[in-house]
Amino acid sequence: MPLAATMGVGWLSVDKADRSDKKVRVAVRILGDEYTIRGDADPEHIKRLAADIDARVRAAMESNPKLGRSQAVILAFLNIADELERLKSQYEELMQLIEEAR
Repeated sequence: MPLAATMGVGWLSVDKADRSDKKVRVAVRILGDEYTIRGDADPEHIKRLAADIDARVRAAMESNPKLGRSQAVILAFLNIADELERLKSQYEELMQLIEEAR
């Protein structure tokens, strides 16, 4: 899966080029491809994130063997986005309950 030389959002970036800066660099594997992730987070946290992505994409591919690699990636990320939206909604509800209790 080709990537641009550097692509990133927030505190992480995927770096295919050799760059030297103060951010931590962590090599991870997703679907057998190695990526160097640069970021401010703990290296073990970055590895856990990559392992989670790998597991979710593999699960999508195993649940429907007809899915192509890119389709499985999109399905996995749609599931992650759904999870995030649900958690945001729950958080907002909890914050509202806290505010009402004050």
